[in-house]
Amino acid sequence: IWVRDLKRDVASRLTFDPRNDIWPVWSPDGRRIVFGSDRGGHYALMVRDASGTGTEQPVLSADDAEVLAVDWSRDGRRLSFDVLPASRRWDIKTLPMDGTAKPVDYIVSDASEHDPRFSPDDRFIAYVSNESGANEVYVQTFPASGGKWQISNGGGNQPEWRGDGK
Repeated sequence: IWVRDLKRDVASRLTFDPRNDIWPVWSPDGRRIVFGSDRGGHYALMVRDASGTGTEQPVLSADDAEVLAVDWSRDGRRLSFDVLPASRRWDIKTLPMDGTAKPVDYIVSDASEHDPRFSPDDRFIAYVSNESGANEVYVQTFPASGGKWQISNGGGNQPEWRGDGK
């Protein structure tokens, strides 16, 4: 993983392990980057200072699943991530980033759900599910409390929120 300083047009290498480091996600304050790394055999979450100082620290791993970060809540308190267990269907979980708690199931079902993105006010998550037979984008309250809306019709992937939350 590399970081490019856009003002100076200079790239700096952030990770140096020969294994795969993928899907970097910036913290809301721009100080840290969480990413997936398969250096332990399965993709797990690692975090590093965006400045490149210090060492990479493990955040979360699973012996029997791939774990990949997708989004960091705007308040910096939670990370949303995809989990690919042996069932080969993606699930969505969240992780409190204060280091005191374990992952929390957000959507775990017989369908495949992935790409969870927090709304700018952290009250909703947009994600992709194939529960209808095709990938569609849905929005659901966060934490999950029953409110869920299908946003796309005819296929959808990689949801992103506008800055104003609409």
